[in-house]
Amino acid sequence: MCNKNGYMSNEVIFQIKLGKRPRLLLMAAIMGLIVGVIVGEPVKNIAILGEIYIALLKFIIGPLVFLCIALVAMSMGDLVKLGKIFMGVLPY
Repeated sequence: MCNKNGYMSNEVIFQIKLGKRPRLLLMAAIMGLIVGVIVGEPVKNIAILGEIYIALLKFIIGPLVFLCIALVAMSMGDLVKLGKIFMGVLPY
């Protein structure tokens, strides 16, 4: 950042514009906590919905990562670079 004379100051200021999202997430978490405390045991009946959601996320992530890697591999023009990258990733 520049000071009033127009020179760069030693102080670095990081500013992240998050908007209203963090507040909304915090409010949703608090509301979920309150509903869980008030309702209690009957909420366990809908736990299957959360398990299905997590399973669907896992189902989507694998092919998505594969397609991203395949797209990058196909777009690389130099096969030597691709071979070096592949040999570096292969042990994992």
